Amino acid sequence: AGAIARHEGRIAWRYDADPERFVLFGPAAGGLPAGWALATDPAAAQRRWQAADVAAGLPQVYAATSEAFVAQMLNLDALDAVSFTKGCYTG
Repeated sequence: AGAIARHEGRIAWRYDADPERFVLFGPAAGGLPAGWALATDPAAAQRRWQAADVAAGLPQVYAATSEAFVAQMLNLDALDAVSFTKGCYTG
């Protein structure tokens, strides 16, 4: 779950569980919505983002491992990212 904000031609989406964690779509110039700030140390921010993904149970799949997992192995059923009852998952 998260919140969406529109600001000067850009859209930002922020996680409810971690207000310092957001994704910004659009041109970088023009500033951010009030109360939002860009990381001053991008490498540290990336490590924090990855740690937050792990804490949230979000899977990391790369090209080399893309065929190695089924949805349950990636926790997608627990994250409500796949439905086994409405026919969108072929197994």
